Amino acid sequence: MGDPRLSRNVTKPPWYCHPERSEGAKRRRFASLSVTLGLMATLVACRQPAETQEPVPGYPSAQAGRDCPPAGGFAVSVVLRPEPKEFDALGPQLRIAIWRNLRDVVGKSFASTNRPSTGGGFECGTPETCQPLQTWRIRFTGVAADSSLTGFLEAAVAGGPTRRGSFRAAWHSRAVYCI
Repeated sequence: MGDPRLSRNVTKPPWYCHPERSEGAKRRRFASLSVTLGLMATLVACRQPAETQEPVPGYPSAQAGRDCPPAGGFAVSVVLRPEPKEFDALGPQLRIAIWRNLRDVVGKSFASTNRPSTGGGFECGTPETCQPLQTWRIRFTGVAADSSLTGFLEAAVAGGPTRRGSFRAAWHSRAVYCI
């Protein structure tokens, strides 16, 4: 019989021609994985609420300006109101402060889920009934020719409705001294 290595009828080891290791099988697995990832991305995109060009319901007036973050540094606040008022006036408002300089927010998004925290906010029906925002997301789209800060906001207090809409906040230029 002789040496089995020299025989033409030698069986190949299982790893050599296993059907799951062939080029065709690799292509099928890749195609299947690509389709699965594409479907997952589509489902995630469909779950995201569409950004609207409409102002945040109940808050058609918007202002933005420099503010003080809790640990010093820079902050930009966006204040939405039912009617135009002074930047720091009491009364009904939805306010979000992002603890970054103006040049660091334009073109970026921030959310309550960011870690470390990047900001915070509250909604007030009256000066006595302010509640912290439980969830929020804000995207700054740019600075208009008139210095207005533009973007999209989505926010909700615990047990309250989700407020969603765009804003064009007139820039309130002021000197801010943070302690």
